[in-house]
Amino acid sequence: MSEFLSTYAVTLGVVASLCAFALLMWSPYGERVRFWWMDFRYTMPLLGRSQRLAKDPTRASDGSWMNAERHLCSDYNKYIRFIPESVFQNYIEFLRRANDIGRSPTPWWAVLLLAVLVIAEALGFSYLLGGMIAMDGSANTRNLLMYAIVTVICIITLVLTHAAGHQYYRTSLLRACFKRFKESGGRGRFFSGKIALSDDQTKDDDQPDHTQCANRVCENPSDQGSYGIIVVAAIFILAIAVGSTWMRWENLRKSMTEETVNVKLEITNPFSNGGLALPPAVTAPQKEAEQKAKDEMAEATKSGSLAGFLMLAFIFIVTQLVGIGVGFRYGFASKQSKDAFQQTRGFATYEAYLLHYQAYIDLATARLYQLQQRMEKLALEKLDLHKTFRDFILESAQESARLRHGMNRTATDSSGLGASVGSERPPVLDEQIVAQLAKLDRLNDKAAKAAHLQALEMIDEALYRAVIARLRLRKSEQEQRHQSPPLQAGEIDSLLS
Repeated sequence: MSEFLSTYAVTLGVVASLCAFALLMWSPYGERVRFWWMDFRYTMPLLGRSQRLAKDPTRASDGSWMNAERHLCSDYNKYIRFIPESVFQNYIEFLRRANDIGRSPTPWWAVLLLAVLVIAEALGFSYLLGGMIAMDGSANTRNLLMYAIVTVICIITLVLTHAAGHQYYRTSLLRACFKRFKESGGRGRFFSGKIALSDDQTKDDDQPDHTQCANRVCENPSDQGSYGIIVVAAIFILAIAVGSTWMRWENLRKSMTEETVNVKLEITNPFSNGGLALPPAVTAPQKEAEQKAKDEMAEATKSGSLAGFLMLAFIFIVTQLVGIGVGFRYGFASKQSKDAFQQTRGFATYEAYLLHYQAYIDLATARLYQLQQRMEKLALEKLDLHKTFRDFILESAQESARLRHGMNRTATDSSGLGASVGSERPPVLDEQIVAQLAKLDRLNDKAAKAAHLQALEMIDEALYRAVIARLRLRKSEQEQRHQSPPLQAGEIDSLLS
């Protein structure tokens, strides 16, 4: 095995690096890596995608975009997935009521740290176990068996301890909610109904906080958590700690016994002292002193080794407690909280959420501008290249809204309820109009305001008309205030008469 590793060390290193890079690329945390890798392929000198796309002079079917422009914008737009502010706030409210706000999935560095700790602890134990299982095997056989045992122990302990820590957090949360329910005198219900991530999170506003938490964490009305995985993990950890200590102790006793037997079986040379044997009265004190020294040395060896074995068992238990702590610290109590975290990308405010994508948008805008410059240099005629990446985002959002609107209309028409549903559409609430006006006021760019109104028209035509009417009314009121002449003396009395 050592010869194999030394011969193919470079090849194994390259393969391991490629595997690690692939895992990073396709892991949940690798989206940023995948984006920058795609950007690198576009800007690669001589062989970049942008170089090849610039040679495509064809125009898209709509006539407003070049095919090369659409291709580039489509690739970059894959990593820019906006959700409306109302949906974002709904997800944040779900996380808050489930007591999962501020939590996150287990980071990669925590998993790597636990793996290193478990591997370092398992190597010694697995080497000893592999040697005892394959006593007659070669060194290569023992090494292969050792690697297999290390892999199995690492996978089991990592999964088991993480699950135990997560279950302890979830059970503690549910038991705390149930305790608060009991302390309130048992009024109301501990669980009033399952609230999903897609539901309106204001459905249980009339319920106390502990009931709101239970509605999002509990799987059923009788769910109060469990400690089953924790018990299994504790038994497994203690079994490994006790078993490894016992095996190390027995291996020490075996080694010391073999050493004693080998000493006793040594053949004494009768001619070593010239053939003259000393009488027992002379040799007995010397033998007793030597035996006493050997016994004291053996006892000291056993005591020191036992202390070392116990320390190794203690380190193993502490390592597993660290794994349980990681499982307790990271992860979510509700199964749908992970989806909410991924959709909001872990941001607490919508402004921070939009700011995260600003770097992506700016970079995509720069790449599109560079592509347009290359296309103009290679073109034989003047090209009308005025589109921006923001135009592509807006058109994509409008197309998605139009598609959803068409699918919803098709579904209602196919059910035979299209006319009735349209006639019984809920009225537009004043707070909805006020909310849309507030969003428009926060936008400084007129183009952005127009884009917002266009998207609103595609999504909710009634609300769009109401907002337009309110904007016209507000505009007329402002004009009247500016055009109104100053009050003359005695005019107030005439107005009030």
